[in-house]
Formats: sequence, structure tokens, C-alpha cells
Amino acid sequence: MRYRYFFYVACCLFPVACSLLPVACCLFPVACCLLPVPCCLFPVACSL
Repeated sequence: MRYRYFFYVACCLFPVACSLLPVACCLFPVACCLLPVPCCLFPVACSL
């Protein structure tokens, strides 16, 4: 649960983190702010 929260905060507060942790975003969809598909296929989308 701690890891889920960590990735959620990391990806939501620092969107660029999604492009650096694409796998994490795939494993923890909530980390991508409810945009798991775009983040998994196009990690850079998180920084947009």
C-alpha cells in the first residue's frame, strides 16, 4: 500500500515522473491519475 501511495504522489505531483517510471505507472494505474493506458503506451503523455 505504501508503494501505491508513493507512485501516486510521485506521478501526480511530479507528472514527469511518469515518463521516468512507465512500468510503475502500468503496475499502479492510479499513479497516472486515472490515465493508465496513455501513460503505459505513451509515458511522455503524463508530462503533458
